[in-house]
Amino acid sequence: MTHIDDLVAFVRGELGDAELASAREHVAGCKDCADEVKTLEAVFGLVRATEIEAPTNFAHVTARLAARTVAPVKRKGWDRVAYIVTRPIFGYPAWAVSAAVHLFALGTLTLVAVERSQKKQAAGEKLTVIDRRATDFGSRDPGTNVPEIQAPTGEFALFLGNRGDANARMELLRKNGGAETAAAVDNALGWLASKQEKDGSWPADGGQPAYRTAATGLAALAFLGHGESHLAGEHSKNVAAALGWLRSQQGMTGRIGPDQGAVLPQHSIATAALAEALAMTGDTSLRETLGSAVSYLAGSRSPRGGWGSSLGSEPDSVTTSWAMTALRLADAAGIEAARAPLASAAAYLESLTSPEGLTALRDSGVYPNGPSTTTAAALFARRFTGLEAAEATRRSAVLTPPDGSDYTAAQFAALASICTPAWDASNAAIKNALLPRQNTDGSFKADKWSGYGGSVAATAMATLALETYYRYPA
Repeated sequence: MTHIDDLVAFVRGELGDAELASAREHVAGCKDCADEVKTLEAVFGLVRATEIEAPTNFAHVTARLAARTVAPVKRKGWDRVAYIVTRPIFGYPAWAVSAAVHLFALGTLTLVAVERSQKKQAAGEKLTVIDRRATDFGSRDPGTNVPEIQAPTGEFALFLGNRGDANARMELLRKNGGAETAAAVDNALGWLASKQEKDGSWPADGGQPAYRTAATGLAALAFLGHGESHLAGEHSKNVAAALGWLRSQQGMTGRIGPDQGAVLPQHSIATAALAEALAMTGDTSLRETLGSAVSYLAGSRSPRGGWGSSLGSEPDSVTTSWAMTALRLADAAGIEAARAPLASAAAYLESLTSPEGLTALRDSGVYPNGPSTTTAAALFARRFTGLEAAEATRRSAVLTPPDGSDYTAAQFAALASICTPAWDASNAAIKNALLPRQNTDGSFKADKWSGYGGSVAATAMATLALETYYRYPA
């Protein structure tokens, strides 16, 4: 009999609709797989029932030690569970990660989780496995089951919390010279809403299917940038479904999205969306997911201070800028652990930046795709994390006015130059380049990066650029 290859994905609800239906049918008639499902559910339940917080680099350090000292063995019993639950996602051999899990499981689960479960059983409580599927969060009617809300604190969070005020948004549009972009944004959001899947995600149509997390995160950010949230707004149900799907994609390590390919850029975009939603609304139900996502970011940082596309890869300035954006938003949302990695990340970007302000991709003075995207992304990340106003103004002079070929560069350049002497030229370039590229259905024509995230990502990025006038405090 052919068994299910990945029962972890089945238990965690990570399979597609067709795969899920087939897996359910198989488990119903296969005792071996059904027994393993029960074992996995029990393990996940025990892990989630604990309140232990290990250091963010715990898994990496212990896996490294195990890889040096432990030989691979045939898996059975807990070995198999440890191997399955910790698929090779840390960049180490799966057996080494399995050994690392032994250190944690035997040293903590045995002493603490069992004791906690016994206390719960004595009190008449039932151990349950948390189900983070999008149907729970995304289908919630904004008018019912009102979550616990904490008022935003700090200037940044207060600004984000005021996004839903249409009058304030229009005043910022008028003040910053972008009133004519309102209709384009409305049309783009309408198109994005029409393309959302039933599960809350957006497909990377015209791009690569593996970039669904990025497409969904960018679309969610586009709605959030306009003042829509999962609790209020014309598109609140779209935002709620998107956030629910993103939460359902989080693994036990805190990573959101796939474990191969552009892991960290996609995780950073998803983390930014969750952080922005929490900062805007104060909805405390998002804190656990966001906290885990921040811990994953902090633990996956390169020794050089930045982030690369995946664990163990060379860091680059664009991925690092996305990660810093996510961490800064999480900090504004009240996740204290998000602040610590920012200083070394800022130092990493500075190490790639020339005296005149141009930022390289990975090595100083080297610009494989030109300096526009890297420089704009890095300058925004640095403005976002405390670069002095005078220095930000000086560097903004080197930014290339955005054109229609690169929506990522346009978005970052707009955010980096607003309220600086470069803003008038940048603002005019944004409108002249982007508005003519909007299709009659509200979507935007493809740009140089559409081969990855497809039409949804392109439309979301162009929309984010046109929302610059009111997205963040300048």
